[in-house]
Amino acid sequence: MGGPPEKAIVTLGVLLVLVFLFKTVTVFGMIASAFKYITDGDITMYWFLLEYFYVPVVIFLLWKKTKTG
Repeated sequence: MGGPPEKAIVTLGVLLVLVFLFKTVTVFGMIASAFKYITDGDITMYWFLLEYFYVPVVIFLLWKKTKTG
């Protein structure tokens, strides 16, 4: 426990969190307008928003060190 594979998983998790937070902050206006006009959107808007649902799940699974993570 605490060996190199776990360090790599923790490092990857932290890196994913930082990238996710940076991207969320930089495109926050676009995210807000996407939710405001969600009924008028097309499939590309849903693909754009999909990332904001699956990336936190992946980060959580990596943090818990599950096989699916």
